[in-house]
Amino acid sequence: MSKQTSLSNFFKQPSTSNSSSAIVNGPDSDVSENELRPPLKKVKLTTKILNYNENYVEYGFTYLRENNIDLPQSAMHIAKSKKAYTIGEKLLKPCMIDIFTELFGSEYATKINSIPMSNDTISRRINIMAVDIEYQLIQKINKSIFYGIQIDESTDINNEAILLIYIRYVDTDLNDINEEFLCCLNLPTFCTSEEIFKAILMYFDKNDLSISKCIGICTDGAAAMTGKFNGLVARIKQIAHKDIISTHCFIHREQLATKDMVMPKVKSFCSTRLRGFVKEFGEALSD
Repeated sequence: MSKQTSLSNFFKQPSTSNSSSAIVNGPDSDVSENELRPPLKKVKLTTKILNYNENYVEYGFTYLRENNIDLPQSAMHIAKSKKAYTIGEKLLKPCMIDIFTELFGSEYATKINSIPMSNDTISRRINIMAVDIEYQLIQKINKSIFYGIQIDESTDINNEAILLIYIRYVDTDLNDINEEFLCCLNLPTFCTSEEIFKAILMYFDKNDLSISKCIGICTDGAAAMTGKFNGLVARIKQIAHKDIISTHCFIHREQLATKDMVMPKVKSFCSTRLRGFVKEFGEALSD
């Protein structure tokens, strides 16, 4: 059975070694990790220059260099908590200042206070980590001999159409089959098969993902997805191969089956059957 990869697999654990090369490459590695990933560029602001070190990204950290001093900060925990990004500046930093003041004195509290944890800063750090994770996932998918995708369109809180894509692939590093959330794509207001097909094809071309490796597509069964001639699955078969297996999501099928059910009758039926089962079970025990 496939499973979702733990987020920690996309981040390296801190090492006690003092060698930065050993942290990135390991003692026996011949290829630098920096050669495999796209470089993270400096982002120039009006008053500061943010320097992003790839080693920090691996741990969920980045740093702000100010007056030749590296001020580390963490955004991964805020992202995992799914809280508002303002929690860093309004809650976490004041708590850390109070703790350090009590344990080590005001000098250490001043250093903690100099760490930038504003809403925009945390958002920027999380976006950097998201790009890095997406890059690693795409590399894993490209190593897989085949994959399957699950597609569904939805609407966000702004009433804008979006397309969600999940992917199941063979993870050669973990020697297992994994499922991951691949991407969320914006769509025009009218979710036609043509627009969905263009959005998927554009994303796959942009990230050098081979559509020919796709062997299965799971959809909600709508006409735009499963139409015989112009549906999404039919369009993908035309450019990939005709042996792609199309499946109807069982959750959507269950929802369609229960949509017109009259709940009082369902409860009465279940209650009657349950009483009968309990009675028969009790008689069996007494015998």
